[in-house]
Amino acid sequence: MARPRRKHGEAPISLWAQFHAYVLGSVIGIRWGKISPTTGMGNTELYKIVKDYLALAVGEDGDEWKKMGVLNAMRYKSASAIKKETRWMFPSLFPRNRKARPFGVPDELQEQEVFFDPKRIESWKERVKEIKQEFTVNEDTILDDGAETTTSTASDASNSRVTVNFFIPEGMTPDNLTLENYREVTGKRFRMTKDQSKVRGLTREQAFAESKALAVSQLGDK
Repeated sequence: MARPRRKHGEAPISLWAQFHAYVLGSVIGIRWGKISPTTGMGNTELYKIVKDYLALAVGEDGDEWKKMGVLNAMRYKSASAIKKETRWMFPSLFPRNRKARPFGVPDELQEQEVFFDPKRIESWKERVKEIKQEFTVNEDTILDDGAETTTSTASDASNSRVTVNFFIPEGMTPDNLTLENYREVTGKRFRMTKDQSKVRGLTREQAFAESKALAVSQLGDK
């Protein structure tokens, strides 16, 4: 298996840091780098789990540089990407053509002091799942909990109304919101209305532009 390439000037990751990045980012399941409601940098509960895990990992010395090494090893990486790098660095955890060994401290770190608590790791893992599931459920009810706004169509003299599912964070310039960054910036998923998708057959790009324009017009009316 080819070794994952690192960017020019990027500091090498130690075996110790990579292992803990694997546990925190792949096993427990916390993303680090992007700021959103489901990452360690955007969710206070997930951030606390990150702090608690790193406190366990470094032990009593509380070495902040070692903590930073773990975070750098998982920064902007998905759980699968972290696992891929860990697979290359720790053959003992992922033996080829053999059944995977029980999860634990790899042979490559046997001569180093590694603080490892399977029960707490499993507890954090389950809590992370709950937090992400809670956010997904809350997000899916956006269209049903009164969070929508409505506005009269400018071209229609009747009382027909257009449902708008668009959130502009306070102090945010609407022009800076795009279909690509909407979820990361607002923490909400852009969802087309039934009228946009089923009745008029708009593309997501067209629906996004329309919803943003309507939301901006409402802001201007206030």
